[in-house]
Amino acid sequence: MESIKELKEICQASKRNKPPKFSMAGYLLYRDISIYITKFFLLITNKKINPNFISVLNIILIILGGLTLRHHSFRINILAFILIILSILLDKVDGELARYLKRDTLRGGLLEQVYHFVFMPSILTGLGLKLFFTYQDNIYLFLTLLVVVLIIFNTISSTFIYFMLFFKKIEWVRQYHNQERKITPANRALLKLLKILKFSTIIARNDLMIFMFLLVYVVDFFNSSHFLKWFFIIYITLVAIRFLRIVVTKYLNVDEDAQKIISKLYNSL
Repeated sequence: MESIKELKEICQASKRNKPPKFSMAGYLLYRDISIYITKFFLLITNKKINPNFISVLNIILIILGGLTLRHHSFRINILAFILIILSILLDKVDGELARYLKRDTLRGGLLEQVYHFVFMPSILTGLGLKLFFTYQDNIYLFLTLLVVVLIIFNTISSTFIYFMLFFKKIEWVRQYHNQERKITPANRALLKLLKILKFSTIIARNDLMIFMFLLVYVVDFFNSSHFLKWFFIIYITLVAIRFLRIVVTKYLNVDEDAQKIISKLYNSL
């Protein structure tokens, strides 16, 4: 069995070379921990584990962890955070296993997107219900529904290509992949708007958001403040801004990350 250093070279080299701009330290910390879990699974299964099993486990853990947040018990909420953090770690593990076992499949990519599809909706549903039962105000139910719908739309817009490939809509993918960018003089103002609104992409960093959420929760719990409520409102505002940014991005067809994903998947067909 390879050493941890060797496993990092095999499973994480591509990820460590280009860590996210936001929460770089936290991202690398998760990677430092996840590699030990990856080695554990490889050892106990004699390298015969299916990475998709871990992906399914991720989805179950994040749904359970998110919805458990609605309880007011501090101990139950700590359990919820443990489940959420474990799911973030396993989100790294499934990819590491896939790279080690060379099982980078479309099904695995689809499960990965489903995980991100349910991640924040699960957490925000739990948080929204907690605030509703705390303040007995229907506005929190409305805001929860609103933010979940926006997040689902944002996620669908970035994962739609996976579903099209999964269901063998090859001709549609070919047309989407080859379409030209719609950059005209009239659209340059929109391109500037995209740059201004780029700060909203911070909410895509689940590890950073969970750390901030945990910090706000602890302060709110022990000081009986309204920090949790304001965290919820600020997050919804960022989601709405990101929604606007995605609409403009899709209209202009200048989503470079999406283009890279499409190119990679398209070339693997």
